[in-house]
Order: sequence, then C-alpha cells, then structure tokens
Amino acid sequence: MTWLPGRGNAGAIGCVLTLLLSLSAAAEETTTAHLDRRAVAVTVEAIDDAQGSVDAVVYKFTEEALLAAVGRAVKRGVRVRLVVDESESRNRRSQAGLAEAAGAAVRRWEARRGKLHAKFVVVDGEEVLTGSYNWSRSAARSNLELRMSLRDPDVVKRFSQLFEALWDASPR
Repeated sequence: MTWLPGRGNAGAIGCVLTLLLSLSAAAEETTTAHLDRRAVAVTVEAIDDAQGSVDAVVYKFTEEALLAAVGRAVKRGVRVRLVVDESESRNRRSQAGLAEAAGAAVRRWEARRGKLHAKFVVVDGEEVLTGSYNWSRSAARSNLELRMSLRDPDVVKRFSQLFEALWDASPR
C-alpha cells in the first residue's frame, strides 16, 4: 500500500481501496461488529488498556471521556498520536488542543484536501477499532453507531500503514 504525496486525494483513495479489499478477505474470521450505543465507551476501554501506542484518526473530537483516556494513556507512557480534521479542530468544543496540551502528538488534516471523515484507532499495533462513530458527545450518549474490532495482523498492519500515510501528509 502506498501513499502518493502531492497527488491530491488519489493516493488516499488507492490506499483505502487496498485496505477495503484486504478487509473483505479477512472479515469472516477477524471482524466483530456491533450496532449499539457503546462505541465511545469501548474506545475508552481500549485506550485505557493500551500499553505502548494509540494511533487515532478522528473527524470530530468533543467527548471529554476520550480526552481523559488520552491523558491517562500519556501519563502511563503510552505514545498517543492523533490525526484530526483541521476545520473540526477549530470548533470551540474540540478536545484536540487539550489532548495536545496533555502530551498527545496531534496533526491536523488540512481542510483544503477535504474533510478527514475517517474514524479509526490502532491500539498497540494489535487491534483496530473503527466504525461510524466520531469521538463526540452524541456518539457517546445518543447515537446508534456501528463499531468494529479487527485483530487480524494483516488488517491491523494495513490500518497502521494508512495511519502513517495520513500522519505524514498532515502538517505538524
């Protein structure tokens, strides 16, 4: 899987298509999907269980429970990196700046490239949590969301590669 810097969204589209094809091949054995209202709580639990790293791509980040989990992870010595949507991070309720102040490394996906509407977290290079949910109050309290937990090593590796590509393409 490759990212093509400087070529607009074409590289990202190719990267995502490759990822989706690999997911479909491994989905029967590795995917646990749920429609529920616990997507944010499950993500908090995963961050709280992280031992080495948390790499997250989030569109909207307004949920204080996730900010607290990020802060706890940083205090435990976990490397936390977040790629957030630039325009959403300017929202007055965004927790991205507070996460950065707590010690997380944060990069902002430039609005000129379109919305960063992807949502996934790679925990310790062993598990991916993804789905429809934002790191938001409504996802935590009222929305019926789709969440998936993926543990297949090849799938996790591809999500990790996608994270690195987005991280590298986002300004410091």
